[in-house]
Amino acid sequence: MSQFVFEPQVAGRRGLSPGLWNNFPVDELLDRPMAGMNGGIGFFDDFARSPSAVASQALIINGYKSLTSATTTINAVHAVGAHGVASLAPTTTVDLAACLQAYGGKGSPFSLTPGDAKDVVFEARWNVSSITLTSVSVFLGLAAVDATAAVDTLFTNGTHVMKVFTHFGFSLCEGSQARIAGTNGYQSAGRLNVTHARTGAANIVWNQTDLAQLVAGTYVKTGFRFNPVTRTVSLWVNGSEVLAATISAAVTGAALWPNAGLSPLLIAKCGANFTGVLNVDWIACGQVPSTL
Repeated sequence: MSQFVFEPQVAGRRGLSPGLWNNFPVDELLDRPMAGMNGGIGFFDDFARSPSAVASQALIINGYKSLTSATTTINAVHAVGAHGVASLAPTTTVDLAACLQAYGGKGSPFSLTPGDAKDVVFEARWNVSSITLTSVSVFLGLAAVDATAAVDTLFTNGTHVMKVFTHFGFSLCEGSQARIAGTNGYQSAGRLNVTHARTGAANIVWNQTDLAQLVAGTYVKTGFRFNPVTRTVSLWVNGSEVLAATISAAVTGAALWPNAGLSPLLIAKCGANFTGVLNVDWIACGQVPSTL
């Protein structure tokens, strides 16, 4: 993790998307994570010093917890490229995974609960090396803390159908079928999903099953912003808001919307053909009390 330096950005460039972060205290909050500025909290990592994890171990590395279980292995997560990139490269065995959760897998400071009056912004720049079916499943977003293994909680072994676990974020689901019937199993090669769920509910909610078409090896910026006044969530791709994909107050106010503390979570889970790496250039998340 390195110091955040705020500079004016252009929507299509490498940095934060200006429209998404408009009127958010980026320079104060992301430059001093956990600073508690006016009750706010910020998280930023450009992986200039990427974490690394030894296979088959659950470790605390650079503030992250690498989660593992009997059926998943953490492969090396290392820096590549001039700017620093965290590469989550699952071991080439089906269903094994690399997973990093911020705050050591213990802290969960972010809230998307309506009524908390928090303005929350999340964005990440990333790519995946393969988008073909049976290659890799990935997740980038916010999730509740799982003391065992979020990699198994979010993706079912074998099918990689998403499980019911408290989260909100972006996912790419691989699978042996182009689509799997049912509320927990939309899968399509290279199609970016947006999902949320609450642990203990009957199913997850698929907010979007085609937010964007990914291109293998090509970086994309994906983000969202929770508006505490309207209680809606705007979705952003490469610096542009996808207006048709806005999540309504009726959805955020429903029983399946996440109601627990959340923290940033990154997952790459190996598919049947043993290929696919999730490369994360940077990840940022901020939350401040609403002043609107």
